[in-house]
Amino acid sequence: MSEVEQADELLVAQAQRGDPAAFGRLVERHQDALFNGIHRMVSQREDAEDLAQEAFVKAFRALGGFQGRSSFYTWLYSIAVNLVISHRRKTGSARHLNPLSFQGGSDDEGRG
Repeated sequence: MSEVEQADELLVAQAQRGDPAAFGRLVERHQDALFNGIHRMVSQREDAEDLAQEAFVKAFRALGGFQGRSSFYTWLYSIAVNLVISHRRKTGSARHLNPLSFQGGSDDEGRG
């Protein structure tokens, strides 16, 4: 397990115990990677901002059920990809979606 994943695991545990600042730190750590990945998939900056925010809201609401079977970022990524797929269905976007292009990961971009 990487240092980032270990730090995320600690922050998730704190957030699950009711510490909103811990979840805020998770947002800070991963918001750029999440936004950039979503933006690559939807192209429109405003849509990417909205979808990233929605992904964090969904993650916050579902955090109690997060069991750590994957890294926090992988879990967050799956939430975001599902939101992008839903968004693309609603908007009729025909461009091929490649979720693998989304995985810039927060480790790669100097956050952590």
